Amino acid sequence: MTITKDEIFKKAIELFKKNGFEGTSVNAICEACNVTKGSFYHHFKSKDEILLNFYRYSLKDMADILLNVLDEESDRQKIWTVLEYSIDLTIGMGADLLKALILIDIKNGNKILNPYSILEVEGTEDYSRLLMHLVEKAQKSGAIRNDVQAEELVFAFTSALIGVAVNWSASGGSYDEKQELRRLFDIIFQ
Repeated sequence: MTITKDEIFKKAIELFKKNGFEGTSVNAICEACNVTKGSFYHHFKSKDEILLNFYRYSLKDMADILLNVLDEESDRQKIWTVLEYSIDLTIGMGADLLKALILIDIKNGNKILNPYSILEVEGTEDYSRLLMHLVEKAQKSGAIRNDVQAEELVFAFTSALIGVAVNWSASGGSYDEKQELRRLFDIIFQ
């Protein structure tokens, strides 16, 4: 039986969540997937690559987001629903795995968790376009402030999201990340 890249990816994420990123070796991933190291390295440069792509791939699944957004009545709440998806993703990773992602992203040039380029991250274009569209629509309807450009509001919240994610993961998840981000959302998107 030939195992696919996607199956290796999913098993690696499962092991990261169970054993922690540092507690999961390439050997452990290979054993769990019943593949050789050569097969692993044929698909991935390192286990770091798997973790970097986890966040990116998770934001690609727009179906869940769109269904939830359609159910919301207010333009402001639609923005929160889209942002909440990425917040839930970081919380679902757990503090240790999120901390590993942050450190690996920094080591690799800070291309994913960077407020200056968050709207351009490969693989998240649909998510970013949806978010910008909703912010612009909410500004036009008067649901949120329109004294600042939509890009600046997204930048401000993304900066807050990254800052809270760093702090929350460094604290071992010692407080309610979502509650803190909702407080900041209410300040930024007033």
